[in-house]
Amino acid sequence: MEQTHCEIALPEELYRKVEGKIAGSRFKSVRDYVVHAIKEMIAAEEAGDDLLTEEQRAGIEKRLRDLGYFD
Repeated sequence: MEQTHCEIALPEELYRKVEGKIAGSRFKSVRDYVVHAIKEMIAAEEAGDDLLTEEQRAGIEKRLRDLGYFD
């Protein structure tokens, strides 16, 4: 069964940071890394684990809001 894909856009600065992070790692591409990270976050959330403190979550939400991702 063929899997379909959707595209998302990342800020270039974030993309470049991930590129630097995956150099020499098991990840072959930024896409592989991002897919892995999202799967890990979803699995942790479904297991009831909270990977972020409330303060970290609020900081991320503020940064995303400042970048225009939230109203």
